[in-house]
Amino acid sequence: MGIMSAWLVLMLLYQLCISFFGFKRNTKNYQDHDPQMRFLVLVPAHNEEAVIADIIDNLEHMEYPRELYDFYILADNCTDRTVEVARRMGANVLESHKESPDAPTGKPIVLQKALNALAGYQDHYDLVMFFDADNLIDPNMFLEVNSQYLSAEGKADIIKKTVEGRPEIAVPASLLQLHDDVELYLDEAAASKLS
Repeated sequence: MGIMSAWLVLMLLYQLCISFFGFKRNTKNYQDHDPQMRFLVLVPAHNEEAVIADIIDNLEHMEYPRELYDFYILADNCTDRTVEVARRMGANVLESHKESPDAPTGKPIVLQKALNALAGYQDHYDLVMFFDADNLIDPNMFLEVNSQYLSAEGKADIIKKTVEGRPEIAVPASLLQLHDDVELYLDEAAASKLS
């Protein structure tokens, strides 16, 4: 019990020390640029009938020129109406089905299949983004990513952005998400100020 208590105290002290660096006002370290980058957005979805319309509507209303990004709903072995809802809303849909009962499935597999199906995507898009079907994206995110990437002169391999989860999920899950968001913010803010 004593070792466990000491470990918890050390972890708490570590979090508190790192958190202090995260409270400093964050300054934007990149310039704003006009929209130029072309984005391919992939949204893996497995039986997401209840939420798929929200992210499609969200992606249709980004504050970014519509001709500079495309998005695809990647229907992964769906047995509900995900595909029907997405197509009815005019979304591009790529369906993926297991080749055999023991074939692997899941997000990595459907993403791989989608990139294979979209052969030559590297020639048409500057960046590829992935979002979960139950996410909602800040409408100006593409503008910010565009500016960050152009300010880095195209040298960024990965640009990590945090997206908002669905607000109507259960209270305990919301509290867990809030904890994760605050911890992620403080850790990233501290890391950027320490580096």
